[in-house]
Amino acid sequence: MDYNTAVINGRRPVLVGDIGGTNSRLSIWRMNHNIRGDKEEIKTEILDSHSFTDIIQLLKQFLKQFEGTENYPLVGVLGMPGPVFNNQIHIIANLKWPRVCGVECAKLLNMKEFQFLNDFEANG
Repeated sequence: MDYNTAVINGRRPVLVGDIGGTNSRLSIWRMNHNIRGDKEEIKTEILDSHSFTDIIQLLKQFLKQFEGTENYPLVGVLGMPGPVFNNQIHIIANLKWPRVCGVECAKLLNMKEFQFLNDFEANG
C-alpha cells in the first residue's frame, strides 16, 4: 500500500504502543499530522509479552488483522522498557527477547518508518 493511499479524511494509520515486561499495549490510530488533536482510535489490544519470542512475532500477531486494509499502518512508534540508542534496543527489561532495530522492524513489517523510544521518554 502506498503511503498516500492510506489517507482517509486527512488521517493516516499509525501503530503506537507501550511494550512492557509483562504486557504490551498496542493501538492503531488514524492521525492527521498537520492538525493537533485530529485523531481516531481504530483498535487497542493488550497482549501478554511473555507469550512471544520477540518483538516481531508480537507485532505480526497484532497487525495480521489489518493486512490488506486501509488501516494497516505504515509508521510505528513504540515505547520500550530499556535504553534506546540510534533507534536500537539491546536490552529489554524483564524479557529475553533479542536485540531489535527500528529499521529492521520497518522492513520486516512492510512499513515506511519505525521508531523506538525509551518508555519513560515516551510517557513524558
